[in-house]
Amino acid sequence: LRLTSDIPPATADDNVRTLMVESGGALFLSGAPRVRPITLLATHIEAGQAVLRVADADIVLPRSTAKEPTTKSWRVGDRVAIAPTDWPADQTEYGTIVALGTDASNGSAASSQLTLADPLRYTRNGRMISLVNKADNNRQVTVDARAEIALLSRNIIVEGVNDAVTGLGGDVMMAGPGVRARLSWVELRYLGRRGQLARYPLHIHNLGDSGRDVQVSNVAIHSSFQRGIDIQ
Repeated sequence: LRLTSDIPPATADDNVRTLMVESGGALFLSGAPRVRPITLLATHIEAGQAVLRVADADIVLPRSTAKEPTTKSWRVGDRVAIAPTDWPADQTEYGTIVALGTDASNGSAASSQLTLADPLRYTRNGRMISLVNKADNNRQVTVDARAEIALLSRNIIVEGVNDAVTGLGGDVMMAGPGVRARLSWVELRYLGRRGQLARYPLHIHNLGDSGRDVQVSNVAIHSSFQRGIDIQ
């Protein structure tokens, strides 16, 4: 679903490039479930590497459960985001999977290997870190500092205009009482309108008691121009 228009929205009150669900309206978007939306690095990775060993083998090996009998693994062509493990937030990187495999080297539990089209520019931590809490009688604390890898690809996509110059991508808004909505396994990209109040990729606004009828789960929001989900 593309929220496009050759004429960009002039003001925050302009509903051009907007998917609007108002009082009494309903929006139900349910994409195909995947085995899991996020995994973690299983080993440290240096800048310049493109093969990532990750903790969860089931993202490559299809899993079937009574609750989700058609759950699908990650696959070649999927887009992923790799979170930073250093201080700068701008070290988040994006990549496309070009190969998948499993690995059980050194007697360890089976894990998955993702090969990306391009090598990473920044080093990532893939280990647990042990620290000593001197304020608590030198108690040892284990911190999970492994980088997260998030699956961005979904088979239902809502996208705005990818215009980094104006930043006026588009938005999805649910406003007023009586709104019913469920978004599950949906990808939202190029949304949000930079500098315009209340124009976010997903804006849930003044629903009152009907807010209990709105569910958002396993939704990937990326390449946004202003925030992510805003609830007022």
